[in-house]
Amino acid sequence: IRFRNRNDVRVGAEYVIFETVQRVSHPVTGDDLGYLTHLLGKVRVVKTGREYVTAQITDTWGEINRGDLIGPASEDFMLRVAPRPNERAVQGTLVEMMTPYLTLAGEHQLVIVDRGSSDGVQVGNTFTVIRQQDLGGNFMEPQKDQDERWPEEEIAVCMVVDVKDRASTCLMVRSIREVLKGDRVVMKLDAQPTASVR
Repeated sequence: IRFRNRNDVRVGAEYVIFETVQRVSHPVTGDDLGYLTHLLGKVRVVKTGREYVTAQITDTWGEINRGDLIGPASEDFMLRVAPRPNERAVQGTLVEMMTPYLTLAGEHQLVIVDRGSSDGVQVGNTFTVIRQQDLGGNFMEPQKDQDERWPEEEIAVCMVVDVKDRASTCLMVRSIREVLKGDRVVMKLDAQPTASVR
């Protein structure tokens, strides 16, 4: 591995290997939200040289290649998420799938919503995906054809498993229809947790 500042690297230090997959834009507003990043594995430094260091791969979650990026391993990569009651009402939008080539997502897949810790979102909270539309309408662009004359339909529920300042990663725990980028999500005050996820 080649580090920008080789002098800061010590034998035994752990790092995470990652790749930046794509830029994420809000499907409704077009605002730039950041980058979708995939964690590929972990390494531990075993030997240092004048310009390069040798590291042993200790965990892998994806294919690792020359040119992948290295960063501090400062987060837990396996954690147990306990359900948490929603303490406030929050409305947002589903902005991306964690697997970027997917157009639709269902149960057991990860999605990103545009609400985070600055909105009061916490790990274990749940978002409900809501639609109000004629099912014969524009299915692939759910933000269009929403009509208050139709009753609200709860098509899916996702549990927050990771929170950043302006976005959260959610695991889809229930769905009766596939969700898409642009779907409306609501964190309801009366949502009660039912099961933990791992």
